[in-house]
Amino acid sequence: MPLADILKSIDEQKQLADLLRPIAPERLKVLNQKLRLDWNYNSNALEGNTLTLSETRMLLLHGYHTGNKLGRHYEEVKLHDDVLGTLEELVRRNEPMTEVLIRSLHHQLMGDEYFVSAYDSFNNVVNVKGKPGQYKDKTNGIKRIVNGKEIFIPFKTPDEVRIEMPELIQWYRSKEEKAEIHPVMLAAIFHFRFVTLHPFDDGNGRMSRILMNMILMRAGYTPAIIRIDERAQYNANLALAQDGGNIEPFIELVANDTLRSIELLVKAAKGENIEEKDDLDKEIELLKRNVKQDDNISVNISNKDYQPIWKKSIYDLITHIDEKTSKFNELFERQISSFATKNLQDFPLAYIATELNHLLTEDTIKIKHQFLTYKTNVSNSFDLSVSIEIKLHKNKYIITYSNETGNTINHEYFYSQVIEKETIDKIANDLAKVILKEIKQKTKET
Repeated sequence: MPLADILKSIDEQKQLADLLRPIAPERLKVLNQKLRLDWNYNSNALEGNTLTLSETRMLLLHGYHTGNKLGRHYEEVKLHDDVLGTLEELVRRNEPMTEVLIRSLHHQLMGDEYFVSAYDSFNNVVNVKGKPGQYKDKTNGIKRIVNGKEIFIPFKTPDEVRIEMPELIQWYRSKEEKAEIHPVMLAAIFHFRFVTLHPFDDGNGRMSRILMNMILMRAGYTPAIIRIDERAQYNANLALAQDGGNIEPFIELVANDTLRSIELLVKAAKGENIEEKDDLDKEIELLKRNVKQDDNISVNISNKDYQPIWKKSIYDLITHIDEKTSKFNELFERQISSFATKNLQDFPLAYIATELNHLLTEDTIKIKHQFLTYKTNVSNSFDLSVSIEIKLHKNKYIITYSNETGNTINHEYFYSQVIEKETIDKIANDLAKVILKEIKQKTKET
């Protein structure tokens, strides 16, 4: 899609989101949690942080970590999240961007002590103490393969940084004040210019994305979250802009990521499910190419080769039930969809895909759909709920629920099996019939 069309779509979605305001607080909370979690995970992963999305969520939402990663990687995620909290407050107060602010955010992002790689007089790589909140005192750069040879491409020198950083801030504030270019273009170009300057000894990539999104958020847009699976394209587009002078592909990438997040805002405003499909689809396709699937094989839950199969099946079941039961939402003042496991209680269903990725041992997943305060002129309003339970045993899992006649239904699957589409449809329809029957009974009573 051409850049002009992407920007047009962004503005259309923004206008729609504005028309749908005010957004229910609980929906806004789920959206903000999702965007902040995705931003924390992806921005750090782009720089080589090894925490998974599930590990990032458990660390930030529950303060829990397994301790099997480098200590600095946990610290990086927590520091980055602290900066996002500060950023939200800065945007709320409409604080202008300044060099002092940028250096302060960098100090908060990097912490009081960190180390960067450098070369000694013998050209050996050594770790030296970084300088949080201070511009670099040595020229840094990156290595690229050019014509089959690895070459070092330097960024701006420390002297150039001290001249060009004030110019960059002045340029941005002038463009923002005069509204000469679209805010998404302005944010992307600022990102490009900042990361090309590379003003700090470390943390420049994360800072460039933080400041880019500060610009977007100040203009009333959602943040552009550049995902880890876009890293190759992201770096290639940056290199094209830096080496070849063509910045449009980079702006298009930022614009597409802005469009994705603002579409989530519209979904949240409408009360729709905002959970995006993760990499399970890709994993299962890869599995099909490398592992011959046999639905009669009994495998352990911990068998990594088969995890994409059962996790994708359970995710498809849960999301289809959610879509089916959501048709009753308009009949009630409020609807809550949640899940529980051994470690989580009454957690928003929007995070079920993330939790599935985290599950590696025997557990029980309980899904609950609550419908609160039936809309009726009769004084005797009512609530109702339906639930389904998925027990993960060592070598199989069992799906259990009650149908409209009150009978308990069980479906058993090996972890090597895929839940048939017909079964998924039947379970979703059975639960919808339970809701319909209960509504008819209760309205008849009143």
